[in-house]
Amino acid sequence: MARSSGAESVRSEMLAHDGKRIPLEIRSQVVQLGQGRKVVQGVFRPLDSDDA
Repeated sequence: MARSSGAESVRSEMLAHDGKRIPLEIRSQVVQLGQGRKVVQGVFRPLDSDDA
């Protein structure tokens, strides 16, 4: 079983191969796995032009 702490969210940009800038939301959280192990989970979500 895994437990997680509160998520953090930031907005940033990623540069595509063609030079185009893609606005992103990056969410991360620390997840505690069994036996005291912890990992950081990150989710990168592209934003629509309306969201950015």
